[in-house]
Amino acid sequence: MISVTAIQEEARKLRRQREALSISLEKARLHAARAQAILNGQRVPPAVTMARVRLETLEAGGDLDPLAYRYRKFCSDLFQRLRLDVSFAVQPGAKQGYAWAALRRIEIEEIHDIDAFLATLHEVAHITVRCEPPRHHPTNAGLDRKVCVRCELDAWRQAVEWIVASGEFSFRREMHGVLSESLGTYTQFATPDERVEIRRMCGDMFQKEALCRCLTR
Repeated sequence: MISVTAIQEEARKLRRQREALSISLEKARLHAARAQAILNGQRVPPAVTMARVRLETLEAGGDLDPLAYRYRKFCSDLFQRLRLDVSFAVQPGAKQGYAWAALRRIEIEEIHDIDAFLATLHEVAHITVRCEPPRHHPTNAGLDRKVCVRCELDAWRQAVEWIVASGEFSFRREMHGVLSESLGTYTQFATPDERVEIRRMCGDMFQKEALCRCLTR
């Protein structure tokens, strides 16, 4: 009989393999974009160069944001206040995170930039914001993966609320970009009402309203 520990270890290995594949695909995409520009006698797009530098810096364990140490301190205080079991096992640059509400456990990457900071707050929110039926409606997303768009919307909204309430950070465009990139991947699984909500949260007005709340606290 297979033990629970063995199953958990196998699941952990599969997560690391998926992250490694994701990073490898991103590196291949960036390499192809750079090579194509050079072959065409064009300048390598700055976004491609920046993305390559980001991955290289993260793999070396370096910070990509001057506020990274404040992001880590804020999250550390949040972990302690909520009494969470936190593992920094996710590979740097994978843009992945995992939460197990029943265990009050999250698995994230080390916080070196805005992406990891927002992803961390998002995973913590999956622990604290409980999405119950009938609002909770998991949809098959393939590869034995199910997603509940309502859970994602509520978790991102809570992440923004923590930033606004912090009195320490402003909800900048870069942060909104991370939110928008993530929520955009769930559009295909959303109900019509949820698609409207995704568009609203990804819109400029949502970012401006949150920023205004940060500045007027």
